[in-house]
Amino acid sequence: MSGTEQSITDANEKAALAVIVISVSAGGLRPLRSLVRGIPPDMPAALVIAQHVAKESLLPEILALDTRNPVAFAKAGGRLRPGAIYVCPAQAHVIVNPDATLALSPRERVRFFRPNGDWLFTSAAASFRERAFAIVMSGLQDDGALGCVAIHKAGGTVIVQDPRSCERPEMPIAAIATGAVDFVLAPDQMPIVLGRLLGQLDVERCRARWVAPFLSADSPDHTS
Repeated sequence: MSGTEQSITDANEKAALAVIVISVSAGGLRPLRSLVRGIPPDMPAALVIAQHVAKESLLPEILALDTRNPVAFAKAGGRLRPGAIYVCPAQAHVIVNPDATLALSPRERVRFFRPNGDWLFTSAAASFRERAFAIVMSGLQDDGALGCVAIHKAGGTVIVQDPRSCERPEMPIAAIATGAVDFVLAPDQMPIVLGRLLGQLDVERCRARWVAPFLSADSPDHTS
């Protein structure tokens, strides 16, 4: 186990109260780094990033240069930790489970992509509902658009990178066309809005309603 992965395991005993799922592709590295630089270490949410790659990337190492938050590839069975940043590994779809754990699937590519943002977003919507936040950044085609609709219907929040700030604006434009988008923002504005929205979460209510039912009395995540 690498030092980065160990830091996520030990960073916080409690499961994340919310999840921020991100779909990013061509032209998205610079805006993604801008977003990550603004994420505070004490954020109550975890980030999960689906970047379109054909082979394993150096994204965790790159993002680690921009943040004090722990960054690593997502692993099957790993529990989402507050403030941690997870990168979907190449050639695997990542699914967010209701108990704040992750699952990996090797199923076929979805519209040419694996990992796929729509899979990630849809699972986050089903599992976290109003505590799910979706972000679509620069990229080709329309990955993430269907997932934005799922997030919106579940009561979550959808944020899209302003197409004017995108190197490849197709993914943000497709998301906006669904009518399910709550905010269209420059990357450096996203952490500010996320901080405000996460600050409105009723922490105790979230833990009692969403987290506690999945935790056994002897679990290190137990909140009593």
